[in-house]
Amino acid sequence: MSRGLQFRKRSLPKREDLARKEADDLKATEEDKRLEFVFRLMMRAYSDILIVRLSRAQFGIGEAATRTLLHKVREKIRGDVDGNKPYARAEQIARLRDTIEKLKTPKVRTVRGKEVELPLPAQSIMRAEELLADLEGNRAPIKIDVEHQLSVSLRAVLATMPPERYTQLLELARERKRLALLASRTVEEPKQ
Repeated sequence: MSRGLQFRKRSLPKREDLARKEADDLKATEEDKRLEFVFRLMMRAYSDILIVRLSRAQFGIGEAATRTLLHKVREKIRGDVDGNKPYARAEQIARLRDTIEKLKTPKVRTVRGKEVELPLPAQSIMRAEELLADLEGNRAPIKIDVEHQLSVSLRAVLATMPPERYTQLLELARERKRLALLASRTVEEPKQ
């Protein structure tokens, strides 16, 4: 009797079993659903207290569990932000440019059978343009020439002032200067 090599017959998983296993891997767990729900609420700028209430209504979970979910979502966001920092500014600029284009697009409304063009939201456009200039770093600082404005204002006041009042102010200024000089002399003189 010859002893030949014996191979054990292995059964390979069926295609249906593999597909089912892959589908199970892709199914969102209850934890994933909760995290996604909390994330969506956070992105809508809901307060933590409101998120706790909505999570209790949606999933029947308490405050401690919701606060744990909030912490996990914040940690995930922080990690994503740190990884995407090089691209975040470029994405912000792209979003702002897109928003500006949408704001500048004329909108038409039909009123009594006629098409009427609505006015553009000028303040929103200006604010978006300011934000874009800040992000791109090309906003020029505003410089106000105060000396020029003060001298112009002073000339205007003096031109409209009666001569008597002008003389009174000059005398008052001279008297204050004399008193200041006198006070400085008394401080400088040593006591004997």
